[in-house]
Amino acid sequence: MEDDPRNWRTNDELKATGWENLKRNFYDSQQQLIDFLDTKDDSYLEEKYPHYTYNYKYLAQGMIHHDMYHLGQLGITIKMLRKS
Repeated sequence: MEDDPRNWRTNDELKATGWENLKRNFYDSQQQLIDFLDTKDDSYLEEKYPHYTYNYKYLAQGMIHHDMYHLGQLGITIKMLRKS
């Protein structure tokens, strides 16, 4: 997973995809996660993720924190660009 080239797009690839498509892909993936979790009850979050010691709650929280971190990076970048 972490060495999957789809997780490490080059700037040229990102530019070719375009900002609007990237945003739509992000929103779509978030909605897919919401829709999936909506079919589960809270006990599902306590189940262990296969081949790891983590449960699904830990992974879901990690995904949310990861996205928040990058949104913060984007906010700082936009702020800096507006100052120049």
